[in-house]
Amino acid sequence: FSGLAQISTLTTLDMSDNKIVGTLSNAINTLTHLETLTLNNNLFTGELPVDLSRMTSLTSLTVSYGNKFTGQLTSDWYCRMVHLDMKMNQFAGTIPANLATLCDDGSGAMGPTGSPLRYFNIYGNQINGNIPDDFFSAIPQITDLILSVNQLTGTLPSSVKLATNLEMLDVDGNYFTGVVPSELNEITTLKSLQVNDNSFIGKLPDFSSLELCTNLGFTLTDEQKNVPDEGKLPPNLWVLKLSHGGTQTRSLPDRVVFPKSLQGLALTGGFEGELNENFFDEVSLLDNLVIFALSDYDYSMTMNGQDPYVQGSRVRNNFCNPGDDGCKMPVHFEKIVGRLIMLSVAYNNFNDVGLPVPLKKATTATSIYLENNKFSGPFKLADMDWNELQVLNIADNDFSGDIHSDAFGANDHWEKIDVSNNPLLVGHVDNTLCDQLVSTTDFSGTL
Repeated sequence: FSGLAQISTLTTLDMSDNKIVGTLSNAINTLTHLETLTLNNNLFTGELPVDLSRMTSLTSLTVSYGNKFTGQLTSDWYCRMVHLDMKMNQFAGTIPANLATLCDDGSGAMGPTGSPLRYFNIYGNQINGNIPDDFFSAIPQITDLILSVNQLTGTLPSSVKLATNLEMLDVDGNYFTGVVPSELNEITTLKSLQVNDNSFIGKLPDFSSLELCTNLGFTLTDEQKNVPDEGKLPPNLWVLKLSHGGTQTRSLPDRVVFPKSLQGLALTGGFEGELNENFFDEVSLLDNLVIFALSDYDYSMTMNGQDPYVQGSRVRNNFCNPGDDGCKMPVHFEKIVGRLIMLSVAYNNFNDVGLPVPLKKATTATSIYLENNKFSGPFKLADMDWNELQVLNIADNDFSGDIHSDAFGANDHWEKIDVSNNPLLVGHVDNTLCDQLVSTTDFSGTL
């Protein structure tokens, strides 16, 4: 950074997608005109320089993916930034209380309408404690708030309704308790609302006024045992994610009726028991369905091994009615698999020998995620009708046999392949396949 420090008028610095290691130099603070700093997909460690959050020109910081920055987020980060993307690092600590007061230094730095923060993403860190009651009043301009996969506790404050510009609210994968606040129904700007994979209780509020909301995730509870009537859900729903947090049973209801407009359906964690034919019959009625997952497909698609959530137990399901031969993929998958573009059965306990036969006819699928199961036996991709496949993840299973470039078929549109942590797979992959992939990191595994 010593050379960059000589460029005193520099306003934008993008050093993403390199393999820079070590700590971020304090010399960055000499770039006094810097407005945008992007460092994602590197290997930085340690704390961010103390003065970085106080650079008066800096309004956008992205340090996500690959890095392992540590430390706590002081009020300066919330008070001065417009865009703050810090996902998948190791930041810890709590969200500051009395944020509006802390941001007011007497100079009107926060402006007449509060903090300028519009985008805040801290997914996959170690932030803990409650969300302070005054948090939302301090960030009234926020449009995208992603607090997913942290260690937040307590209730989701009803003061969330003060964030009247909010378009995305993702708090899934935490430890929130209490009820989902009915005040969320007042934020008519919401397009995505994810409150699944928490410890909420009670029934889901009426969300019928959220006409812009196309993406909803929530938790089934002892009181909310089934998907609500379609008239109480956002009327233009495209994607539905369900987790289970009940204490009485963790199985799906005998009959689940889904909104017919759905294009994506994910059962993200906490379920147990058999996926019976009635379930697949209902899913088969969703004429627009192209995404189906028995895990949270957002987490499956990271394919980078550093997500703290998917490595834990909360994301797992146990869709299994074991017979003499263990937990096999339901044969009824055949009723829906032929229409899907993206399919994930990751983080379950399926133990089919070889690639699962019920998925053979996934002829339109471009992405299939099978990682973290108990699949075993020979890996024979040629047995499957997966001619459109671009992304395949079979990591953390027990597949065996000799694997080579021919195993991936004759298609020329592979983008990502992950065969890692299958100790019995042997062989080699030559340049014929590697040349098809976007980068050398798009093939993962030791053979």
